[in-house]
Amino acid sequence: MVIAIDLDGTLLDVKHKYHAVYSCIVKEHGAVPLDLDVFWGMKRNGVPNKKMLSESRCSLDWNIYRERFAERIEAPVYLNLDRLMTGTDEFLEWIAHPAEPVLVTLRKNAKTLSEQLERLRINRYFKKIICDTTEGIEPAWRKKEYLFKTNLEGQNGIVIGDSEADIKAGRSVGFETMALSSGIRTEEMLAPYHPDHLFPDIRSLLSHFMNKGVMK
Repeated sequence: MVIAIDLDGTLLDVKHKYHAVYSCIVKEHGAVPLDLDVFWGMKRNGVPNKKMLSESRCSLDWNIYRERFAERIEAPVYLNLDRLMTGTDEFLEWIAHPAEPVLVTLRKNAKTLSEQLERLRINRYFKKIICDTTEGIEPAWRKKEYLFKTNLEGQNGIVIGDSEADIKAGRSVGFETMALSSGIRTEEMLAPYHPDHLFPDIRSLLSHFMNKGVMK
């Protein structure tokens, strides 16, 4: 059975990275960035970039903002701000044998991704690492769906993630979907997509797996 796991927001706390990139772009255009908690609250509730820029009194076109954000978000200076979610090591250790989980991420830079996973000492847990190979601007769920159908279709498995993209992608190949509300989306944002299971964080997911004897 395949255990397909998302990275940003699922295994990694990325709020400081996201806020740092946003703040840098906004400051370059003479605006004052929102505080971390305000910014992250808006992000988790799915507030569009256009609205976020307006709240920051930033006149930059939101499409240009999106492009500049994408150009910077995988730079090492920002990746160094990421931290493992509490319980990530314990969870990966639990499911690593015999499942050997697969990492499915929308990261595009395989080199900086590999370096980060090695620095955080979690690279050893993954049987395979699948990065985003799509071209052009599409919704995240479309990209994730493509990765699942290209690499995992026809297998039985579970997908674990923190966004609607993970739920939709997992469902597209018939995987059981397990969503975490500790990342980029709140419980209220995830619930309407009807994941098979919805947990507050990865520690709760680990408890579920241990109680069910999953992978052991």
